[in-house]
Amino acid sequence: MFSAKRLGKELQKAKQHLPPGVELVKADDFSEWQMDIRVLDDNPLYKDEIYRLRFRFGNNYPIQAPEVTFLHIPPSSYSSSSFTPHSSQQPHNQYPPPTNNNDSTVSTPTPALAPPDRKSVV
Repeated sequence: MFSAKRLGKELQKAKQHLPPGVELVKADDFSEWQMDIRVLDDNPLYKDEIYRLRFRFGNNYPIQAPEVTFLHIPPSSYSSSSFTPHSSQQPHNQYPPPTNNNDSTVSTPTPALAPPDRKSVV
């Protein structure tokens, strides 16, 4: 299987050369990896936020891209990671976790797009 050989090489390279703020959380096999990405810049909106991504690799990798999903990380699990947010900072933009297996695809709430006043529509 070409994808397993390729993923084995990429996993070894990733373990040695992860950029600052990125931690490999799980890579037990070649079908699924999980990584935590911590925001390192000084933007007060996202500073010290941690995002967990799940990568699922199919048999056609690298021809077919992996499926990438954002996973919900409960705040209590931050302490089990090497990344710990500042205790003085309140979490920003916290949405309730999805109800299906605590994971979700990328989605953000958006306001309804409707004319503010029906009279002004021509």
